[in-house]
Amino acid sequence: MPTHGLVPYRLGFREKGKGESEGKNFWNQTELQDHDDSIPENTSIRLLEHFLEQYQGKLEKNDDKEKTFLVDEYFVDHENRLVEGVISTGDYGYASELRDIETGEKTYDKDEDESELLPFYFLFWIPETIEGELYQNGERGIMVFQQINGRSFKTSFTKRFDEMYIQDADETMFEIRPVTTQDILQKVVDSERVLKAEFELDEVPTSDEERVTYVEGMDTHSTDRQSLVMKPKYGGSLNPIKNISEQLLRDGGSYAEIVSDSVEDLKVTVKNQHGRDETFSLIEDELRMKKELDPRAGHLDEGLPKTDYLSTACSDTINQALPQGEVKTLDHTTHL
Repeated sequence: MPTHGLVPYRLGFREKGKGESEGKNFWNQTELQDHDDSIPENTSIRLLEHFLEQYQGKLEKNDDKEKTFLVDEYFVDHENRLVEGVISTGDYGYASELRDIETGEKTYDKDEDESELLPFYFLFWIPETIEGELYQNGERGIMVFQQINGRSFKTSFTKRFDEMYIQDADETMFEIRPVTTQDILQKVVDSERVLKAEFELDEVPTSDEERVTYVEGMDTHSTDRQSLVMKPKYGGSLNPIKNISEQLLRDGGSYAEIVSDSVEDLKVTVKNQHGRDETFSLIEDELRMKKELDPRAGHLDEGLPKTDYLSTACSDTINQALPQGEVKTLDHTTHL
C-alpha cells in the first residue's frame, strides 16, 4: 500500500513590497477588495471557487514540466468559509509499461502522451473564534493537502493560483507557508550550538532580482543550486537560527511560521545539552506538520483513502494546528 499523509499550510494575502523588518500587513480574506480593488473577487473563498471552476473537467498540461492538472470535483460553503475538492495530477513525456505484480506479465504500454492521474483531496477553511469572530481578523486560512507517496499538488496549485489572480494585482502578494510547533523551536533554542542548516528548494530563482528569504529575520540569499547548506566556521554556531526560534516562541500561539514557500524542507543539525549531534526537519514529521495516515481496509477504495475518511482527517489536522479553546472546532463531513 502506498504511504498516505496530510500537510497543512497557512494561506494569506498581504501587502506587496513590505520587507521583513517593516512587518507584513495581511488582508482580511473576506474583504480583499477593500485593500486592493484589482483583485477580481472580494473573498479568498470566491477566488478558490472561480479557480476550481476554470479547471473542472479540463485536463491542463504543462509542457515545460510535462505535468497534468485536473479538478475532478469540489464543494464551496460560503457561510462557513470552507472549500474542499479533489484535484488530479500526473506526469507525461515518457513511455513505460505496466506489469502484473503476481505473474510479472506485461498488461499495458503507456505512451509518451499519456498521463497516470492520481487524485488528491484538499480542505481549506478560514477559522472562527468561539465568540463568533474571525480568528486573527480573517487574515490566515488553513489549507490541508493530501499526500500520496510523498507527492501532492501543492506546488502546481500555488503557481497556477498566483499567476491567475495575484501576479498582476496592484498591492497584493500571495503566501502559502508551512507551520511549525513550538516544541521543535524549543529544541533549537535549548541546543548548545546549531551546526548546520540545509535548505531543500522547490524552485531555483531565475535571476538576481528573485530573492528567496529562507528564514524570517535572516538576510536574503540567491542561489542557482537545488539545495543550500549553511555551516558556521569551525567551532561556531548559526546563532541567527537560534535567535529566530526564540523570537517565534516569544510571539506566542500554538504554531509559528518559519520559512517561505520556496523551501520544501529545512533540516537543522544541533548539538544538544548532552553533547550529541541531533538532526531533524523543521517542517516535517517532528513538527507534526505532516499527519501520517493509516487507513483501514474499510476506509480504502482501490488502495486510496475514501473522501469521507480524508475530510475527517483534514478536520482533525486543522484542529491540531489551531489553539483549541480559542477557535471553534471544525467538524466537517464531506459533500463530495
